[in-house]
Amino acid sequence: MKKIKQLVEKKELGDLYYYDSLRVNLGLFQHDVNVIWDLAPHDLSIMDYVIADKPEAVVATGEKHLNGVERRCILTVYFPKRSHCTRERKLALTVKVRTTLIGGEKKMLVWNDLEADEKIRIYDKGGQHVDESGESASIAGQLPFGRYVAPRSAG
Repeated sequence: MKKIKQLVEKKELGDLYYYDSLRVNLGLFQHDVNVIWDLAPHDLSIMDYVIADKPEAVVATGEKHLNGVERRCILTVYFPKRSHCTRERKLALTVKVRTTLIGGEKKMLVWNDLEADEKIRIYDKGGQHVDESGESASIAGQLPFGRYVAPRSAG
């Protein structure tokens, strides 16, 4: 996380456009555990550490499939400068996923916490679009095809 925070603070990605996180838990089925209370606090603390801005609004949507307890949810956190975070959480599935995408105007960062060697990949994927005034502006967040850099983290 220190390396990701450093890259964001140094504007290596440019201004942030989005922070998308997917966490799927593999393990015993717990009948009394709400997915928001179980998985979201960890990710929200990571987001708070990485992103300096304070959120303006939070929207949470959950689905109850068994025993009246939310097993799947989507949290969306809105920030003042158009960036937003979406976190999807699921319990009781047969796979374990820990992935975060941070898209900026210049580059996109992919963090896979389950990856042993290259937890962080930075894709130099930008583009151009023209706004209403005719000005050209950089955009990022396209599919991560092609080259990437996997910086070494200090722990």
